[in-house]
Amino acid sequence: MSLPSFLQKKLAFTLALLVGILMIAFPPAKASAATLYSLQARANNSYVSADNYGSNPLVANRTSASAWEQFQVINNSDGTISLLSMANNRYVAADLNQGAKLIARSASIQQWEKFTKVVLADGTIALRALANNQYVSTDLNNGAVLAANRAAVGGSWEAYNLVSTGSTGAGVSKPAEAPGYIWNYAVNADNRFGKNGDFALLLCAVIKKETNYGTYTSGPSGADGLMQVEPNTRNGYSSQFLSTFGHAYNHGDQQDQVYMGAMILNDMINRGGYIWKGLALYNGGPNWYPGATDSYGRVIHAEQYADEVYATYRSYGGVN
Repeated sequence: MSLPSFLQKKLAFTLALLVGILMIAFPPAKASAATLYSLQARANNSYVSADNYGSNPLVANRTSASAWEQFQVINNSDGTISLLSMANNRYVAADLNQGAKLIARSASIQQWEKFTKVVLADGTIALRALANNQYVSTDLNNGAVLAANRAAVGGSWEAYNLVSTGSTGAGVSKPAEAPGYIWNYAVNADNRFGKNGDFALLLCAVIKKETNYGTYTSGPSGADGLMQVEPNTRNGYSSQFLSTFGHAYNHGDQQDQVYMGAMILNDMINRGGYIWKGLALYNGGPNWYPGATDSYGRVIHAEQYADEVYATYRSYGGVN
């Protein structure tokens, strides 16, 4: 038997009120900032890099630390640690099929992705791979590539400094609908521009609008990638990209797609003076104004784009 309509309305109102009270009393938890670390090899005092977007074995050959040289340290329940590379959002494995070389290639943590952290007498650390119970070494006779192939710590080749080099965005939560790997791309871009997490939410809102988080990545006018940046636009920003990120833009790499879109969006926000205007310029072009038309004489409704993306950004917890 169904309830009378007035009782249904009263019940719905009561439930809505209860949900509101619970949301106030128990707000959604914020994701705490995850500290990013870099490994500095004592063998040559260089930073360890997940080279070529993580496709190559780890190598100690960098004088400074950027995304390729940054890792999240995951504390496993068995007391071991794992390293999540910011180059490609993959876990570092001691790959026994490649001479136990360390490669950021795994989507999950299994035995090959676990290491025991050993604190040495001088305060540096050594890493012993669970894959073969061998210590990780920086082999200066093999281009400073890292491999788990030493039975003991023999000196500086097996010693590393663990250096804090950033965070994954303090005080903001990953939007529930955003895939974890895309969130990491956005957070990496946020870190590069020093936005403290809020910019990552905005980037996710743009990616949601442009490609529904990668559901579709090809569009009109040759625009493609997670943030649908047109070829002429990204070509125009290629020099700025190189100087900002230290490597040439690779359109086949999704992290670079987000980096490029973030750089352009940041430029448009600076040009427009505030986020909504920056979104309109990102969509309509740097010279857009209300009523502007495209080459076919059609009105560019960038204000509608900005309204929708800005609303999504605010729903994610954006505050600017």
